[in-house]
Amino acid sequence: MQAEESQVALWHILEDFDTRLQYIHSCGIVKPQTCRKCEHSMQLAQSKSLSYVNTYSDGILLKSPYDNIGTSVINIIKLLWSHWNRRKYSEVMQQQSNQKDIQCREKSFTDIIKATRNRILEIQDSQITQIGGEGRIVEIDETFMNRRKFNVGRMPKNSIGEVQEVQESQNTEEYWIFGGVQRRKEGEDTDQPLKGFYVMVKKRNRKTLEAEILKHILPKSTIYSDKWSAYNHIIAMKNHQGIWCRYNHFTVNHSKNFLNPVLKSIHTQNIERRWGDLKQNCKRRGYRTGGYNSSIKQRVAEYEFKCNNGVLKVCDLIKKIVK
Repeated sequence: MQAEESQVALWHILEDFDTRLQYIHSCGIVKPQTCRKCEHSMQLAQSKSLSYVNTYSDGILLKSPYDNIGTSVINIIKLLWSHWNRRKYSEVMQQQSNQKDIQCREKSFTDIIKATRNRILEIQDSQITQIGGEGRIVEIDETFMNRRKFNVGRMPKNSIGEVQEVQESQNTEEYWIFGGVQRRKEGEDTDQPLKGFYVMVKKRNRKTLEAEILKHILPKSTIYSDKWSAYNHIIAMKNHQGIWCRYNHFTVNHSKNFLNPVLKSIHTQNIERRWGDLKQNCKRRGYRTGGYNSSIKQRVAEYEFKCNNGVLKVCDLIKKIVK
C-alpha cells in the first residue's frame, strides 16, 4: 500500500515553519507538557536559538513507541514515510535532497521500523480481525513460508531474470500462514481495501484451522477454499462457548482447476495473490529461514495492518500507532 501524500508534498510541508508545527501537532506524536513554574499547558513553538525539530536533546518528549529513538521529530516522520512506501535506507539516502534533509544513521531507521512493527503487533494482538458475515464471501487458504507450497509456484528471480537459488537451513522450524480475504459486494466502493486476516500457525490440521476460522470469520459467512481435508467439516462447528456456528462452504480442486468448473465465481485467487505480496514484503530478511518467533511475526502483522487500513497518510498512520 502506498501513502496518500507524495514525497515532494510531505517534504514541502515539513520545510515551512508554520505548516511544520501544524503537521507535528496534528500527528499527536509529541506528549503534552505542563510548565513547572505556572503549571499551565505548554504550546508547540520554535525556539529562536535552537529549533526543536532539528534536535532531540532539548526536552521534547515523544509518545511511545518513538520515545527512545535518537533522532529528530522531522526525521521520524520522513523515515516513517519511507518505510511505509517500502523504501530501504540506501534508497532514501541516495537522493541529494534526502541527504540534506535527513541527518541520521541507519540504526535510527531500523529502530523506527522495529518500533513501528512492534507497536502494530501489539495492536493486532489486542484487536482480533473479524471478517465476513451473512451475505459475505470469504476466501481462505494457507501458505508455507519456508519454501514453495508443495514445490509448486513461481520461483523468485533476480534483476537479470535468472531464478534465484534459496539456501534453506536444515534446522529451520517450519510454520504456515493461514489467512482469509473478504470479497467486495457487487456495487461496493472499489477504493475500500479487501479486509483480511493473516495468522502464523505451526500446523494446518483440522483442530488448528477450525479454531482460527471461528476466531476470525463471522457465522453465516460463505467460505470458498481448496479441498484440503482440514476444511471438510467447517459447515458447522462449535466455538469455545459450545455454540454451533454455521457457514456456507464451497470448494475448488486445485489439483485440477483454479476455478470451480461449474461456478466460475468460486475460486481463491484473491487470497492467493495476497501470498505473493506478503512474501515480497518479507523477502528482505529471512522469511525462508526465520523461525516461528522471528521477525516474520511482526512483518505478517504489519502486512495485515496495511491491507486492512488501505491508503493512509503518514499523519494518520502515526495517530493509529502512537500511545
